[in-house]
Amino acid sequence: MTERHRFQFRWEQYDTLNHPNWSGRNTTPASAAFGKITTRTNNRDQQLALKYFF
Repeated sequence: MTERHRFQFRWEQYDTLNHPNWSGRNTTPASAAFGKITTRTNNRDQQLALKYFF
């Protein structure tokens, strides 16, 4: 019986080009900021992983 061992390294990136993801628009018609987008979400998320297969 033989066993095979190996590692897998993963590096994943999200929103690599750093495009903003706009959110939080004001939907209250009586507000002076009605229709304005006031926030954006995080950009350039990355994660690393190392797996060991046996």
